Amino acid sequence: LAFTPGNYGASNKSAVLSGGTKWSSSTGTPLTDVDAGREAIRAGCGLYPNVMLMSAPVFNACKNNPSIVSRFQYNGAAGTDASQITPKMLAGLFNVDKVVVGAGVYWNDANAATDIWGNYAVLAFVPQNSGALRSRYDPSFGYTYVMQGHPFAEPPFWDNDKAAWKYPVEMERVAVLSGIAAGYIIQTPN
Repeated sequence: LAFTPGNYGASNKSAVLSGGTKWSSSTGTPLTDVDAGREAIRAGCGLYPNVMLMSAPVFNACKNNPSIVSRFQYNGAAGTDASQITPKMLAGLFNVDKVVVGAGVYWNDANAATDIWGNYAVLAFVPQNSGALRSRYDPSFGYTYVMQGHPFAEPPFWDNDKAAWKYPVEMERVAVLSGIAAGYIIQTPN
């Protein structure tokens, strides 16, 4: 859901980046692109984003971008290169609490590894506290609703066909984008 540009309004997504605007290009501008997303979220829900999600290839393009490397080289950390830039460092640079890098892959029918997280970066405001401290009126990019009483473990049983014990578990849940104004997607940054 989070990586489907059609789920976002026009003011909550970047234009498709191409050529020299991609973060993998030396002329790409990740800081400017992220700032545009931060301001779009603030204008939509009144709060700045606190989380940034990106795939591993997008993370690599971002941390290798000359404008990002130069921010760390000239802040007193002489000799810093892209291999030393971490998600935590980018979180500080982009003014979010955390940067999450999705490294998961799957193999398609042609046996080629494909990134699950695609070629996107997403900024979002997601409440970090839980329970009674949070109001139901607080904005949030999304939630995963879990049916009360789940996961539900059923009694184990012996399966003669498989010659093994089975331990069934039932899990009813659904992910929803509840406050799309609290999110912003940057399309094809790599």
